[in-house]
Amino acid sequence: MLSYSLSILVLVVLLGAAHSKRSAVRPRDDPQACPWDVKICVDEKLLTKRKMIARLLIENACSLPYDCPTELLLPELPVKLMDPPQKLNPDPTPGDTDKHKVHYVQALWDPDVISFTEDSLQELLSQFGVITNLAINETGNSALAAFVTAESAQSAVAADLPNVKIRERRQHRALNQTQPGLSFASSLDPTPLAEFVAFLETRASSQIKILEAEIRAGQELLRLHKSQHEKELRALESEITGLRLARTQAEKMCAELRDDLRKCRNELGCHLATAAAIKSDKRELEEQLVLCENQLRTKEQELFKLQLSHEELREAAASAQMRIEKYRQTGKIEMVESAAQSKALHASNQPLFPKTTAFLSEHSSKNERNVEPTVPQSLNRGNMILYDNSRELQSMREKLQEHIQAQIESTRAALQDIQVFDVSSPSLVDDETELTRMQQQLTSARAELEDSMESSRDKLAQIMNPTRSPHTRSHLLEETEVPRALIQQLLSKARFDNQELDNFDNSSHSESCVDSDFMIPPGIQHMNLGAAARNQSQLYSAWQARRTQTKVTQPSGASQTSNASLLQAQQSLQAFNKTLATVRKQPPPRPTANASRA
Repeated sequence: MLSYSLSILVLVVLLGAAHSKRSAVRPRDDPQACPWDVKICVDEKLLTKRKMIARLLIENACSLPYDCPTELLLPELPVKLMDPPQKLNPDPTPGDTDKHKVHYVQALWDPDVISFTEDSLQELLSQFGVITNLAINETGNSALAAFVTAESAQSAVAADLPNVKIRERRQHRALNQTQPGLSFASSLDPTPLAEFVAFLETRASSQIKILEAEIRAGQELLRLHKSQHEKELRALESEITGLRLARTQAEKMCAELRDDLRKCRNELGCHLATAAAIKSDKRELEEQLVLCENQLRTKEQELFKLQLSHEELREAAASAQMRIEKYRQTGKIEMVESAAQSKALHASNQPLFPKTTAFLSEHSSKNERNVEPTVPQSLNRGNMILYDNSRELQSMREKLQEHIQAQIESTRAALQDIQVFDVSSPSLVDDETELTRMQQQLTSARAELEDSMESSRDKLAQIMNPTRSPHTRSHLLEETEVPRALIQQLLSKARFDNQELDNFDNSSHSESCVDSDFMIPPGIQHMNLGAAARNQSQLYSAWQARRTQTKVTQPSGASQTSNASLLQAQQSLQAFNKTLATVRKQPPPRPTANASRA
């Protein structure tokens, strides 16, 4: 642009030198060659037109011909010069001056209201006098007219014309100053003037050659600048192409990052759903465990009742045995008494009516059968009565034996039930083993879930900060502190109410402890419950201690939840999606110049 400005200034100077009103200049060598002094007269309108031409050249600098080094196409300047005045005498008189002097008036009008041409305006102004010259400006709102007489000019100024304003305009000062010099020069000898004109022509031709050389140099300079500009333009175009390729690559990377983020979000949703399913499975296992505990408690209560009934049956058997021994002793005494009475009756030959008790033992009948028949035939009646009493005693004894046998059978059935319960106890051990195995599987699944969640967090942090290097773990933790905090906040919404579950577990544990204390009261601890019952009690105590230790050591996030856990996980996932949408809408950071070049 500097070269263009220099070329335009050179053109403006040339145009000003070619079209400015310059007269002869006094030579420095011979100051007395011309007795008069001619000053430079520059028209103001010409300066204005030169400024307009300069602006035109500046605006159209790109379309000017720079290829031709010798020819320069310049626009023609529509400059209208007034007619030169008539020559005056060297010593003009006042009358002659007024006679040959022209008087100028200026006519002004509004082009929007009325418009004039040169013919119509000359016809309008010729009614005031003779007009020697008339000119209308380029805008078409004013005109300059030259009247021959002053009276005509004054009458035109004094006239009242519609939509036209006429004012007097004095003769140009430069014209008034040059007229005496021209009149004096016409009266002098033309020989010195011809020599001076030749000198001026020679000087002008030399200046023209110098200016032509400068113009060619300026054109060469413009050509160099144009070639340099073209090179810079090509470099800029190549750089723009590279930036466009970089933008395309960045858009591809952004699309890939969006896909990765979508996949990560889907994986996170799957992990959350898996966690919800695992927790629901854990809840079902806890319910099954509660059912197993209730069944175990019920069976222990049944075992305790059976043990009590066994003790009662044992006491009943002991009392029955004591009664049997008592009956035996009573039967022996009565047998001895009856033998003594029979001897006495046999001796006295009196009838015998013995009185027997309601209960006799088995040995009494045997003793009666073993007694030798020393009773005479006269005592057959007494013997028949004694036989009837013995048969009644035998029937009572059989009934008692049947009752005792029924009690023994019931006791044996109860003992068999206890043995069946002892045989079924290994199934509870198997259930507890299966429950422990499932708890271990749940712990391993929880650990895998935590690992997958950690990897998802790392991947999400890497996606949120793609410009950071993921090779250094500590650096990644420092740089992704804000996104990790955001992820922790979102994941905390997906966690469940662990405090209620802990309270439920503690309450169930306390109830189980109370039930266990109730199942084995202090008064029955010293009873012989059998090896199977003791093993079951020890196994249950060990399992209960292990369960308490597992509750203490397991994290709070793995506790049991209610049926609203799945709905809460879905709500947390929706909140996470909304947060990701707001982050995606934020403008990405602008890459630096080094990054774009890389």
